[in-house]
Amino acid sequence: MRTSHDTKIKEFHEKQEEANFAAMLNRARSVTVGTCFGGVTEIMMRGSDGKVLWCPMERHEIVELIHQLAANVGCHVALKSRQDFGNWIYYPNDPPHAKIVHENQPGLNMPVRSNENVVATEENIDG
Repeated sequence: MRTSHDTKIKEFHEKQEEANFAAMLNRARSVTVGTCFGGVTEIMMRGSDGKVLWCPMERHEIVELIHQLAANVGCHVALKSRQDFGNWIYYPNDPPHAKIVHENQPGLNMPVRSNENVVATEENIDG
């Protein structure tokens, strides 16, 4: 009787090892972040077998991902837009001079929002 039980346990462990091995083949081995241009970011994951998955994400999805990653490690992230040539998007918490820069950039049909009376506080940083 004990031999039958030991055999079943051994078979169970072998099945678990096979399942774990199969799961490891589906795990991403690397993550790459790039641009699709036009404000779209692409996240790409490469598996151990060389297969690739990718996900194009809009700006608001990237910001949400940043906050989710921070929450996973128990942090809050306060975001501030860059004040250089690389930032072509106007965010509501930008300083007043940023509005002028963004309004004067040709080809951008982005809605411009006023940032008057918008102050980053602990209550509104969490999103």
